[in-house]
Amino acid sequence: MKKNLWLGMLALVLVFGMTVNAYAQNRADQALNGTWVFSRSYVSVDGERAEIPIDQNFRTTYNNGNFETIIDGALYSRGTYTTSNGEMTMITTGIHGLSMELEPRWYSQEELKRLLTDELDVLLIEMAFISGTASYSISLSRDILTLTSTEEYEGKIIYRVTVFNKI
Repeated sequence: MKKNLWLGMLALVLVFGMTVNAYAQNRADQALNGTWVFSRSYVSVDGERAEIPIDQNFRTTYNNGNFETIIDGALYSRGTYTTSNGEMTMITTGIHGLSMELEPRWYSQEELKRLLTDELDVLLIEMAFISGTASYSISLSRDILTLTSTEEYEGKIIYRVTVFNKI
């Protein structure tokens, strides 16, 4: 009987330890909490750097593992994020209806596909959710957040860098 009790306690301790470790490895960095306004963005290919002009006012608010993006004052997307070892993974879970000229509420990818059946609309929805699942290297220095993604295309390494200022 005592042996079973100790084995049960050991199992509980191991499960608790794995849960705490998983939480520590996939948590949201509290320093990101707040609203960050787009500052500038550029692409670098083989050392050649080109600025990406974005004329929209866009900001993202991070709050303990959740994010919300506003473009030109209108809600656009929301989702979740995790950080670990200088990396951030963001997953878009909803697009706001106003950005798609729909009722002003949050929509999942499946809901939007049911409502918008035009091929172009479906393609745009898929792109919004696919591009909304992204991994970045993050650099946080006081009130400046830098997100960098890296990909290979036709044998060349492409760096996409986006800088935000905290407000």
